Amino acid sequence: MKARAPAGALFGLLLTAGCSTAPTPPGAVSLVLGGETDTWATSGAVRVELVRRGSDGDEVVSSSAAVPPPALDVGPTDRVDTVFYEARGIAADGRVVVAGRTPPLAPLDLSGASVPLWVGRSGAFGRAPGLLDHPHASPEVGTALSRYLVVAGGTTDADVPDLYDTRTWQTLTGQPPLPAAPRTMVALAGVLLLIDAKGAALWYDLSSEQVVAATPPSGLTFAEIAGGAVVQAPDGTTYVVGAGRATSPPSSAVLRVAPDGAVDALTLGTPRLGAAAGWVPGLGLVVAGGSASGSGAEVAQGSTFAPLAYGPDATRGAALVDLGDGHALLVGGIDAGGQPAKGRSLDLACASACAFAPAAYADVALATSHGFAEPSGVALVVGDALDGATHAWRIDALAQTSVELALRVPRAHASALRTPSGYLAVVGGERAGGAGPAGEIELLVP
Repeated sequence: MKARAPAGALFGLLLTAGCSTAPTPPGAVSLVLGGETDTWATSGAVRVELVRRGSDGDEVVSSSAAVPPPALDVGPTDRVDTVFYEARGIAADGRVVVAGRTPPLAPLDLSGASVPLWVGRSGAFGRAPGLLDHPHASPEVGTALSRYLVVAGGTTDADVPDLYDTRTWQTLTGQPPLPAAPRTMVALAGVLLLIDAKGAALWYDLSSEQVVAATPPSGLTFAEIAGGAVVQAPDGTTYVVGAGRATSPPSSAVLRVAPDGAVDALTLGTPRLGAAAGWVPGLGLVVAGGSASGSGAEVAQGSTFAPLAYGPDATRGAALVDLGDGHALLVGGIDAGGQPAKGRSLDLACASACAFAPAAYADVALATSHGFAEPSGVALVVGDALDGATHAWRIDALAQTSVELALRVPRAHASALRTPSGYLAVVGGERAGGAGPAGEIELLVP
């Protein structure tokens, strides 16, 4: 499978060290709408600004225009690092009511070019342009080359992938089958690690289509982690937590994959099934629940895990989300009695006789959950209810509130991921009522 971009697409993610720092010729950003064609008419936006954000956080307003806007000039730049461009539709009272953001771009990507940028209503899901080519129920998902969404695996057309380009807002059609139907998929730049349901594993290069058998590190087999939870650290290191899978047997195996593809094994102190796993800055990988014995939570330390002083927790299917204040939130899942689990928080600094604290504001009835941390103690959680229907929630730990975020296309058995632009995306699944596959990609605009 080659990540071939459509004609006219923009290439070149990174500039080499020897590139000139002379200002590039100005390009433009053209704002596009997806399924919500009435975005400008119903938003209340009166003007739109185009803001350039550097990797250092520096922001510059490149241009502005009245609504509906023409193409927005990005202006010349002497930056050589990657940048994001963000469009902000602003109402008369100053609120940002429409927004959109590019994936990371290099200055030469913009030289004399017109870059399409999808925008949607702030705080709501919107449908990106186009559809996926293939049905994908409960698919494996990831990102590649800082621009593509990779959707594959699941229970339908498991070995036929979709690549969606978040620079051109198009699905790359006609992709051939993958060499294996992934039960777990790890994406590293342009290379995928594919682990099938039987524990066979392959490295697959998206550009060359080269296939290489993957060798497990000493201390685990790929069968022990197939179907496990995939957690990515900020530095690009990826963990596959076998304890996060939904089907027996329980597992204590964790695969760590470095950005360069080097692999090693970690071992939990307690084998678990359906455990929650998440990344906590300053602490690392935290795994909780999934066992009626042992510690209720563990944190990675070297090649092993240190137990936290919490009692056993048999909850399966919860999400663990960092709250940014030394606490993490457990949302969703099914408790030991077979009932929807209550929301709970854990103090990650607690050293003895710790207890999960009730968090009633996070009582969300999801059988399976995937969490995404936002600033200021906000958690975005996407998962399936007991009937398989997919739901999304915004949970604010500081305000102690939870709000369901309506999907534009009601669906079941969908998956969620972060896009290269930082959006939360919901992809795949089946339309409600058995009305066929859900091919729309829904993006949550911050």
